[in-house]
Amino acid sequence: RERGGSVRERLGLVRGELRASSALAAVFGVLALSGALAFAVAALGNLEDSSLGRLDAAASAAATQSPWLLLLAFGVAPGVCEELLFRGALQRGLEPRLGALAVGVAGLAFALIHLDRMHGPAALALGLYLGVIARRGRTTWLAILCHVVNNSAATLPQLQRQLALALPRPDSWEDTVGWGLVSGLALAAFFWATSRGPRQARPASG
Repeated sequence: RERGGSVRERLGLVRGELRASSALAAVFGVLALSGALAFAVAALGNLEDSSLGRLDAAASAAATQSPWLLLLAFGVAPGVCEELLFRGALQRGLEPRLGALAVGVAGLAFALIHLDRMHGPAALALGLYLGVIARRGRTTWLAILCHVVNNSAATLPQLQRQLALALPRPDSWEDTVGWGLVSGLALAAFFWATSRGPRQARPASG
């Protein structure tokens, strides 16, 4: 891929080539992956001693100040800034020389900044996922959307407590399995949708 053009184009802030249905499936896919990773981290224990536990405590403190502050600081800002850096500047900058390997390099760099033995591997998996959809869709906007939705969804427990929202949450092993099945179907939908390839341009009428 050529690296010419404006800063906006070099960062991948363009429309891209995936269908709307594929973009929606990508969002469900990142939520499925994130849910599975959260379950795995919780099963390993010591969540409170990890950076994930510290982030959860910080999010709870921010929620007492303002729900909008919580969404901005933990949902929107990291999703936009981190994707512009890792999928926009780093991955797209390396792609002309490394090709698909740029996804792995950017994903590894994304994991390393978290500097945590529990958060790092989870960030690596998410980083690789975001890198794949950004490369396949040829736009950083899709990775930004998925990242923002994923981070915002992670703030729901704090928002629920602050706003007294009646949101469903799994309280038993059966509920957890049910959520896992739904997540698995969503992830399968992502791979099905993206396997259909990019949106094809319509031929010009003559």
